[in-house]
Amino acid sequence: MARKDRSITAAFARARAGDKRLATWMTRNHDAVLRELGAGRVEWAPALAVFASLGLTDEHGRPLTRDTASRTWKRVRTAVAAARQAEARDAARPGELVPGVRLVAPPVPRVDRPTHPPLAPVAPAAVSLPGTVDEATERIRDVLAAMGAARVPLPRQPSRITPAADARPAPDRTRDR
Repeated sequence: MARKDRSITAAFARARAGDKRLATWMTRNHDAVLRELGAGRVEWAPALAVFASLGLTDEHGRPLTRDTASRTWKRVRTAVAAARQAEARDAARPGELVPGVRLVAPPVPRVDRPTHPPLAPVAPAAVSLPGTVDEATERIRDVLAAMGAARVPLPRQPSRITPAADARPAPDRTRDR
C-alpha cells in the first residue's frame, strides 16, 4: 500500500512540476517575484522574456502578453494578500489560547497588614432546641416579636363549597339580543 502512495505522490509531484501556467508559478514564487518586480510600476518587457525562457503560458496554454502578465500579477497579489490576512486573522495572538480566547489571570490577592490587634474568638451561645411543635411555634413567635416583625395577613381564600341549589342563576345576556 505504501508503494502505491509513493507512486501517487510522485505522479502528483510530476504533474505540479509540469504546470507551466503563469498564475500558479507566480503564486508559488510570490515573494521572489515581488522582490524582482517591485511594488510599483512594472517594466514588463524583461519580465516577459524571463517568463518565456521558463516556458510559462497563460491559463489556456498560449504565449504570454503584457496584458496577460499584468492582470495575472494583479490577481496573484490580491489573492496572496487576502490569504495572508485570513491567516493572520485566524492565528492566535500573544496571550490567547486560541484565536479570540484570552487567558485571564486570577487577581493577585492583596495582603494588607492589620492596623488593629485581632479580635478574641467568641464562644457560641448555648442554643436550646424546642421539643414539641407548640414549643417551636412559640419560639418562632418570640423570635419574630424580638425582631419587630409583624405577621402580614393573607387574603381570604375562596370558598370551595358549591353554591346552593336555591341560588339564583346569573342572567343570560345573550338571549335578550
